[in-house]
Amino acid sequence: MATAHYAANVIAAYEDLNINYVPKEQNVPNVPQLRPIERFWRNLKREVNSGRWEASSHKELKQRILLKIRQSKTSTFENLMRRVKTKIRQASQYGDDSVL
Repeated sequence: MATAHYAANVIAAYEDLNINYVPKEQNVPNVPQLRPIERFWRNLKREVNSGRWEASSHKELKQRILLKIRQSKTSTFENLMRRVKTKIRQASQYGDDSVL
C-alpha cells in the first residue's frame, strides 16, 4: 500500500471498521506482482481496449470503463485477492523473485 494508506487516521479507520490490512513492516515495497490492483488495472485495460475499441471522447471512455467493471464477475475480484498475504510473506522471506 502507498504510504498514505498507513497514516494514523487511516489505520484507526481500518481498525474501527474491522478491515484487515498488511502491517507496513510486512509490506514488501515496489513489487507489482504482489499488488492485486496492478493486475486489476492491467485486466481492465485489456477489456476496455478489446476488439481494437477506441474512445472518441472522455465521456465515452468513462462509460466503457464502467461497463467493463459492471460486466466483471465477482469471482474476478476474489481471484485477484487470493493468496495475497501468503505471497507477501513468501517474498519477505525468500525474496521478490520467489513470487514470479
